Amino acid sequence: MIDRRRTNRRPTTQAASIAFNRREARLCTVRDISNTGACLQLQTIANVPDRFDLLRDGNAYVCQVMWRANDCFGVRFDPFDEMPGEPSTGID
Repeated sequence: MIDRRRTNRRPTTQAASIAFNRREARLCTVRDISNTGACLQLQTIANVPDRFDLLRDGNAYVCQVMWRANDCFGVRFDPFDEMPGEPSTGID
């Protein structure tokens, strides 16, 4: 498999959560992370939308799912949405 990432990822096992639908949150594990994205692991990735907020260390990152496999999925941080540290409101 060819790695198409533009930045190197750092391995981690940090706990975080994903939030979507303005009310649903699920615990996840950040498996690796960079300035532009991350690999997340959930017990089940069913019904996880293509866009959501990743909440970790008191910051919110707007994410776009790039790939899914088994219990992991890769996300890109959306550079055109809220900046890290500013939780997404979902209101335009």
